[in-house]
Order: sequence, then structure tokens, then C-alpha cells
Amino acid sequence: MKRIFKYPIPEAADQFELELPLDTKILTFQSQKNKFYIWAIVEDEENITCTRYFTILGTGRPLITGDYKIQSYIGTAQIYEG
Repeated sequence: MKRIFKYPIPEAADQFELELPLDTKILTFQSQKNKFYIWAIVEDEENITCTRYFTILGTGRPLITGDYKIQSYIGTAQIYEG
């Protein structure tokens, strides 16, 4: 069955990875109570997973960072006093 799950993002991480079920569809990236999360549609009976890579960039930063080439934009989050 498909469900929407929320995944916390490690604090102070510019780049991070999440192990997610194979056909996971990323919905959005937002802040909630001054912490960052990714929401995704997940097939909860899927046993095969894959590693997904994410990069958090500030406004005006280049879209190529280290080994990662940015392939898609999933959202904007603003933090209090930030």
C-alpha cells in the first residue's frame, strides 16, 4: 500500500543520503518546527531499497557540488532567523 512518510534530514548536513524503497516518489522538502524533512510517497510493502543522494544549497550556490550533479529541485525551506 502506498503511504506518505516523513524523513528527517541530518542537522548541519549539506549533502546526505537516504536508503528508500525503490519506487519512492519524493514530494517536497520543507521545515517543520525549525527542522528539515523530506516527504515522500512510499510503497510500504517494497523490500528492495536504493540509496538516494540529496544536497542542500543556499540561494545563488552552484548546482554542481563535489561528486554530485543536481538533477532536480524538490523544495525550499526557510528557518527562523535564517
